[in-house]
Amino acid sequence: MTPVTGMQPNMNISNLTAILFTAQFFNNNASSNPFGIFGSQMNFGNFNFNSTPAFDFSNLFSGMNFNFDFLGANFSSGAQYTAKSGNCRVSSSAKGLDKNFLARVKEIAGKIGCDYKDLLGVMHSESGLNSRATNKNGGATGLIQFMPATAKSLGTTTSELRNMSPLQQLDYVEKFLINTKNHSPLKNKTKLSAGDLYTLVFMPAKSGGEVVTSAGSKAYAANKGLDSNHDGKITKTELGNRVISHHVNESIFA
Repeated sequence: MTPVTGMQPNMNISNLTAILFTAQFFNNNASSNPFGIFGSQMNFGNFNFNSTPAFDFSNLFSGMNFNFDFLGANFSSGAQYTAKSGNCRVSSSAKGLDKNFLARVKEIAGKIGCDYKDLLGVMHSESGLNSRATNKNGGATGLIQFMPATAKSLGTTTSELRNMSPLQQLDYVEKFLINTKNHSPLKNKTKLSAGDLYTLVFMPAKSGGEVVTSAGSKAYAANKGLDSNHDGKITKTELGNRVISHHVNESIFA
């Protein structure tokens, strides 16, 4: 089948939602494939993804084998996208995502005892692998969205992190994960699951159990989208599934 290519050059993603589809429509029609006549790939190479609003593909194509190809797309700071089905690829224009970056990720994964693909998945989920990504609500910055207080505890600031290359920022990802693991219930675990790893970033104090946070808490309210089955709980299993859904096509590091 011929892949679906960008229908309008440099289309803003906020307009794409109105022209092609809405989240509500697909959430209610997950078993149908309205793009079946076009084949199995959607290529967003000519689209411009801005920071408002962020767009989440995570549930739109559940059960379908789509390949979302974002190579060549233009992502401004803070733009976010996710894709549960198929093969997630990040923008080739993201500077610093090269073989040295990948080698360093593998090194860090070996030190903390996780699959490097899961570590890439966590960073992809948190920032789209954009080392300059900043959340205007709270100031979280960088590959794993360091909070200002966290950055300070690591001997830096979010402003300094934002001005680092992705490779330089990995030093702080490593420092954070090693320190956090060593002070968490997982400190003696030699092999971290995808869920373990994401929980260390999301809420390390809860990393020893299955339920990470529940309805009624501020953490749940701020991250309600992570409750994929809408049962009022965000679990380690749900976090792990999100990481796996954000595994990255490593061709971007060539």
